[in-house]
Amino acid sequence: MATPAAGAAEAVRQGQIDPVDSITEVINRVELALGAAEQEGDSVTKFLPPMAQQAASE
Repeated sequence: MATPAAGAAEAVRQGQIDPVDSITEVINRVELALGAAEQEGDSVTKFLPPMAQQAASE
């Protein structure tokens, strides 16, 4: 039996971004995290840092 993978992303409100756009961005980031977790296999959880932290670390 396969165990589930999970993805999570932190939401940070930046500037004057529209609330609907903010939610869409969070959904997209959670999908990316889930995809990364699924690629690694069962029982994996991936967390994405806020966009500002992620850009600073690259």
